[in-house]
Amino acid sequence: MKYHVIVNPAGASGKTLKLWSRYEEYFKNARADYDVHYSNRETGIGGVCERLENEHAASGDPGLLAIITVGGDGSVNDAVNSFRDLSRIAYAHLPGGSGNDMLRDMDLPSDRETLIRRILEGRIRRRFDVGEITCVDTGVTRRFAVSSGIGFDAGVCEAVNRSPHKATFNRLGVGKLIYVADAFKVIGTQTTGHLTLTTDSGTFEYENLLLMAIMNHQYEGGGVHFAPEADATDGLLDLCVAAPKHRSYFYQALPFAMVGQHEKLAYITPIKTSSLEARVSVPMWVQTDGEVLPQSQHIKVRVLEKKLQSLM
Repeated sequence: MKYHVIVNPAGASGKTLKLWSRYEEYFKNARADYDVHYSNRETGIGGVCERLENEHAASGDPGLLAIITVGGDGSVNDAVNSFRDLSRIAYAHLPGGSGNDMLRDMDLPSDRETLIRRILEGRIRRRFDVGEITCVDTGVTRRFAVSSGIGFDAGVCEAVNRSPHKATFNRLGVGKLIYVADAFKVIGTQTTGHLTLTTDSGTFEYENLLLMAIMNHQYEGGGVHFAPEADATDGLLDLCVAAPKHRSYFYQALPFAMVGQHEKLAYITPIKTSSLEARVSVPMWVQTDGEVLPQSQHIKVRVLEKKLQSLM
């Protein structure tokens, strides 16, 4: 199997490129058949994936196209949104960002050489669900591999993305801390609203929605354990609906959420569902794998039937 490795050289303030230089030694030692492709401002990771998929289709090769991204969860999001036919892709990801939430619940080898050798065996080891969110009022549709969300968590992502300090935090190797710092800033201005939520189990009403995390994997935001029971292969999404009487309850909930114990709090509701429709009384930010979408009041989410075939 030939592997196409896609690297964002500017990722994590240049640290991704340095990581790849170390990873590549393992590829060379294993005598792997691989090509390296670098994204840039004009052609991002998604654009590289599209080109490779087009070339693979034109070649008539009946085998799988093996793609390995190097970066953070945003790199995974770019790749997942670019693939036209998930059934023709064999995918793997090597961590090079500040969050790396997709890999936290996968029980993978912590040693990178062992992980790379595992990938280079070329076996499909599992098939992951991919979620899709549609913002009905804005017309935006986006896939996600790790998580999506509306409300506070998306508001934090929006604040982090426009923060002038993000590059500095990443350069110092403490990129996760900026999420915590901005969370304390955002909570002071976060608007809550009435939520009407329809899932596989029925329709529910919530006052004072602070956030609804829509989880495929267990973690988001650089290690917040929002969905302790999530399984990215079960065809279901795990929702974490937080609707406290006052947004200051965040300070109580955050320590519990970091260790996956927040579901014991009365204003936190966990729900499993394969699809949902949500209407919120006020516009709220929306995120997919940390990538921010325009504010919305009406979203629909589903699990796609075709799964992402993983080499990990």
